[in-house]
Amino acid sequence: MFKYILSPEANIVHTVCRIIWDKKKTPLHYIERLNKSIDECDFNKLSYAFDIALFKFGKKALELVKNRQYENLFEEYITYTDY
Repeated sequence: MFKYILSPEANIVHTVCRIIWDKKKTPLHYIERLNKSIDECDFNKLSYAFDIALFKFGKKALELVKNRQYENLFEEYITYTDY
């Protein structure tokens, strides 16, 4: 049906960036999308993608996603001070 489908890693990074920069909260359908993608992803590839997209916050984002703490993403991002 679709010509192009995002990899699970790209889908997670895209969704996390939408949570942080657009929504400023975590809608329920984003949690469902993240939970589905997290089960299919390669964490080495995900770590690399987060580092490219979110720089030093990438490690923290990976930790939050691995622990499925999606509701904390926005707050953790705006209060992150380890730059």
